[in-house]
Amino acid sequence: MEIYSQLVNKLWPREKHPILRLRVYMVYRIFPQSFSVTSFFVWRLYSKIRFGTTRWVRLDLGKLCVRSADYRAYWISQTRGTQKEIIKTWITLAKLKPTLCIDVGANYGEFTLAIASFGIPTISIEPNPSIVNCLNTSFEDYQNISIVHAAISDKEGMLPFHFNPQYSGSASLSKEMSAAKVFLGQKGQTHSTEVRSVRLDSLVLNEFRINPKSLILKIDVETFELDVLRSAFTLLSKCDWWRAIVEFNPIAIRNTNGNVEEVWKIYRNFSGLIIGQDITENILTMTKILPESHPLFSCDLLIGRGSVDVIPCGR
Repeated sequence: MEIYSQLVNKLWPREKHPILRLRVYMVYRIFPQSFSVTSFFVWRLYSKIRFGTTRWVRLDLGKLCVRSADYRAYWISQTRGTQKEIIKTWITLAKLKPTLCIDVGANYGEFTLAIASFGIPTISIEPNPSIVNCLNTSFEDYQNISIVHAAISDKEGMLPFHFNPQYSGSASLSKEMSAAKVFLGQKGQTHSTEVRSVRLDSLVLNEFRINPKSLILKIDVETFELDVLRSAFTLLSKCDWWRAIVEFNPIAIRNTNGNVEEVWKIYRNFSGLIIGQDITENILTMTKILPESHPLFSCDLLIGRGSVDVIPCGR
């Protein structure tokens, strides 16, 4: 969507006929979304009648248990996986044979599912109370996967968590983020609760008593990615090598009163690159450095430290 917006801005600059441009944009946004939401209502009704509150959906890499009333679940079923390109990088990282894999902000577990058959110990973490039971159901037969219902933060205790039961993709520790990411007709449906907050290094080193020599990590927590990374510094410092896929959304960071420049400056302390570039030559040694200026639009970063001394295995 961000790439599409950039293309539109080049073809039709904002300052050229702005009123007409706005009207055309509104028509473009409303009609496709209305069609999609109508399809979701049909899918939701069928799912509830046929399967009940939860159901299984088939993805390209396996199947997951999802909620029948969740728009994101519907979208996963329609696309057979919503994050295929980033998951390709995740699979490439898993082939480096890390000691431990951690999926922070797992949602229904697309990233966890992608590497479940590798047999690598994996911790899948999700704070959303409306979908964590689906995660437990999806991976109950995998001995190498542990599900944790918690929020990862640099603060321990209890934190307010905001979610829409009909759109799990909007869940966030930020009420503003949760309210902003809604689909047609769902504004004002946000619920709030308190969830356990734990540092990642405390969870892994103290609760699981794992001392990994190598680690891959995925962080997708709606602008709180840096808090998660901070909570893992002790853990990461004990690893010979580690790699992390981190969502970077400058617009969302700014909208939640974050300092985009400061966040980017911290990420640049690590070796890294923007996913979408060729990672093949850099994934073992991580010699690349992130650009001095941060991207203007949402993207995913690959950051890390340490060289990998194994040849990536086949799946």
